[in-house]
Amino acid sequence: MENDPKHNISISDGLQKIKKMIIEDRFDRFVLEIRTAVEIYMSVDKPSLVAQEIRNINQLCKKYDPSIVDVMKTVSHSTLDILEQLSPLPPLPRDTNVIRIKNYCKDLRERMVIKFTRRSDRAHAHLIGQIKRGKVSNNRIDILVSFVAVAYARATNKNPTRKWNAARDTEFEILISIIFDKVGESSSIDWAIRRYQSRLQNP
Repeated sequence: MENDPKHNISISDGLQKIKKMIIEDRFDRFVLEIRTAVEIYMSVDKPSLVAQEIRNINQLCKKYDPSIVDVMKTVSHSTLDILEQLSPLPPLPRDTNVIRIKNYCKDLRERMVIKFTRRSDRAHAHLIGQIKRGKVSNNRIDILVSFVAVAYARATNKNPTRKWNAARDTEFEILISIIFDKVGESSSIDWAIRRYQSRLQNP
């Protein structure tokens, strides 16, 4: 992404400013995850595609459906990047062996599920990369903040937060500020984070 003349965005340089926030041995992975988020943000059509593919993969994995093998062979590059943020995907099962399919699906779900919310007698999974219907510009912001939030949580073991009064900006707000500046996003940081938090509470 940093060498892309079309966008000319140097994310790594900007992230050096907040390196002290990140657990030392997680910084390189953190940078890769942020770059993936920015790449998807810069591609208008990708957020909805990624969201759809993630939902489909999750549904198949919940049932340990053997067709997950064929689906993963044709999934988009952007979705693969998201699923491989922490580590490369395991090899595709070569057959429909129930145990192999089950283990593969469990691995995929661990990569997709952000958290669970209890709904009466069942748990609802919140998946990475999900967006709501609305303006394309808002969807792009939603998915960018969502991916950055997950990357931040993984890299710091802290929850993404925003300030509640006139106190100084939180670490997460500083991070979003840096990224918004790099991609030329002029939306309110507080508004963007509130949208993200609202989606977690009301999926």
